[in-house]
Amino acid sequence: MRWLFLILASGLYPLTSWGQTFEVIQPSGNRIAVLELSVDSMRIDDRSAGRLLYLRDPRFDSLDGQYAGYFHPDLNRVLRFPRSGHGDIWMADLDDLSPHFRPLLGEVRPLGHTRPHPPPHFNGGYVYGGFGPVFGPPQWGTSFVPPRPPQTRIVDSSIVPGPPLAPVTIGLRNGGPSDVVVTIVNLENAALTRQIRIRPGDVVREAFQRQSAAEQVNTYRVITADGDFITKQVSIPIAANVLYEIVVHQWKLQSIAIDRTGKSPDPIEDIHFQGKGLGRFPLPPGEALQAGEIDVFRAAVQQGNPGTVAPITNR
Repeated sequence: MRWLFLILASGLYPLTSWGQTFEVIQPSGNRIAVLELSVDSMRIDDRSAGRLLYLRDPRFDSLDGQYAGYFHPDLNRVLRFPRSGHGDIWMADLDDLSPHFRPLLGEVRPLGHTRPHPPPHFNGGYVYGGFGPVFGPPQWGTSFVPPRPPQTRIVDSSIVPGPPLAPVTIGLRNGGPSDVVVTIVNLENAALTRQIRIRPGDVVREAFQRQSAAEQVNTYRVITADGDFITKQVSIPIAANVLYEIVVHQWKLQSIAIDRTGKSPDPIEDIHFQGKGLGRFPLPPGEALQAGEIDVFRAAVQQGNPGTVAPITNR
């Protein structure tokens, strides 16, 4: 099998002075690539894929401190080079839905009598979207670097609505001794608020819209202790909103103005009515709102909140 560097497209950038040289050897013993490390980059000369250049990027250093990160901005890919100068090189494609590091075919080792020294700016572990603290000195070697716990970052959040619910028809009955004025308050659109007057014993049927429950879907990217990326989704149910509130007034005669002079053609000059607040109550949200009948007079009185309803007057 060809070394996995063959899948990378070539790209050239201005080079700095090169001081460290390594080779990649297949299990068969064949050299398949030569790597030159400078202060801020790594050039790869592959016998089949040609020349590639990765830029030193401490954000992608492994969490255990054993690998130095290099990034190719055009390919959006990351290489991790062993700090010891010996071993596997790992690659992750950040365009993948769930990026994770996998070893490339072949083992890296110093070329000739090269004595490896460290890539600069060692970061001690990449936290996706930010930088982590430095662990240990920036040097080649196999000294233990304390691993860090997995890091979690939310990468997407969306609201998924439930299936639509059909409207329902509800009968509003006046079980009181006098007329009531019922205000159907639309809590989402005040312009759709309406009032109806219901005589004692009468029932007025009204249509009510319903809103289904939804769920919030959060997508998290977890970086494990060994630097792999894992994508997880968590769903959080969202209850349906209350769409309507019923406000009830009892309509009563307040005063009558009578002409006692005898000069007016109508002895009753003026009549004042007042709507006394009985109470208010919400209609159940979502599927809990079912077709049927509500005694609005009794329901309002049972709430025990007449003080929350301002009186209304009319002539």
